[in-house]
Amino acid sequence: MSTSVGKLFLIGDDLDWAGEHSLLYGLPLTTNVTVTDSPSGLIRITGEQGRETVPLKELQSFACKNSFFDYVRAGLSLWNRDVAKLRGMELRIESTIPPRSGLGSSAAVLVSLFKALSEHCQIALDEDRICQLGQITERDFIGAVVGAADFYISYHGGTMLFDTVTHARTYYSCDLSGYRIVLMYSGHSSDTKVVNHSKLKRLEAGERSMMEYVEKTDRLVLETLQAIERNDVAQLGRNLTKAHEYISRYLKASDAQIDRIVRLCNENGAAGTKLTGCGMGGYLFSIVPQAQVDRLLRVLLEHHIEYILV
Repeated sequence: MSTSVGKLFLIGDDLDWAGEHSLLYGLPLTTNVTVTDSPSGLIRITGEQGRETVPLKELQSFACKNSFFDYVRAGLSLWNRDVAKLRGMELRIESTIPPRSGLGSSAAVLVSLFKALSEHCQIALDEDRICQLGQITERDFIGAVVGAADFYISYHGGTMLFDTVTHARTYYSCDLSGYRIVLMYSGHSSDTKVVNHSKLKRLEAGERSMMEYVEKTDRLVLETLQAIERNDVAQLGRNLTKAHEYISRYLKASDAQIDRIVRLCNENGAAGTKLTGCGMGGYLFSIVPQAQVDRLLRVLLEHHIEYILV
C-alpha cells in the first residue's frame, strides 16, 4: 500500500504555476492505493465512489468521463505510455481527502498511484519523477492548469516553501501546538480545470489585479516564513486572513459566502482564516487556539457549515 497526504496552501495559492513562491502544509488526511495482480487481463479500480473496469486497450487513448476515476485512468494511461506496459491488476483506493475540495485530492491519488505502481512493477522512481508524472497527468490528460507544488507536498508532507522556477523545496518546522486546524466546506465544490484556465488567461494578458495578487502574495509568503521561523502563530494567523483578502480582492477567486465564513470564523476565536486551492468553492481553513475550538465549532453548527477538525 502506498500513501500520500492532503495539503493546504498556507500562502501562495496559484503562485506555484505563476512563477513565484508558495508555502504549503501537509494535512493529516491521506489517500492509500493498493495494487495486486489479476489474471483477468483487465484493470479493476475500486474505491468509495464505486467500481470501474478498464480494458488494457483503453489505456491507448484516454477520454474524460467526468468521474473521480478519470485521474486514475489518466495516470494508468501515462504509465502505460511512458514507463512500462501494464497487465491485469486490481487497484484499491481509500481516501479521507474530500474530492474537488482544494485539499489536494487529485495530487494525492496520483502520487499514491505512481508510488504503488513503482513498487508493484519493481521500477524505482524517485520523488521528482513521481511528481513529474503527476503533473503531466493532470495537465496533459485532464487538461488542468496546475503547478508541481501539490505533488511534492503530497509526497513529502510537512511545511514546504516551493520555488516555481527551480522546483527547489525548503522544509520548515511549523509548531502548531496549542492550536487546531479546522477545515470548513464553502457549500460548493471547486473545479481546478475551469477556474485556473480563467486565471491563466488573466495572467497572460497582464491584468493589473492579477499581477498585484502575484506581487503582494509572494511578498506575504516571505513575511510568513519569518513568522514561522520565530514560532509566531498569531502573526501566521493574521497573514492567513490577509492572504484571503488578496484572494478575494485581486485573484477574484472568492465569493460572498466564502468571505462571510472567513469573517464568522475570525469573529469566533480563529487566529486566521483563508480559502485554499484554486478557489470559487471547496474548503477554507482556520488556525484556532485550542481554548477557542469548541466555541468556533458551535458557531459553525449553528450556521450549518460542514467542518473537519484535524
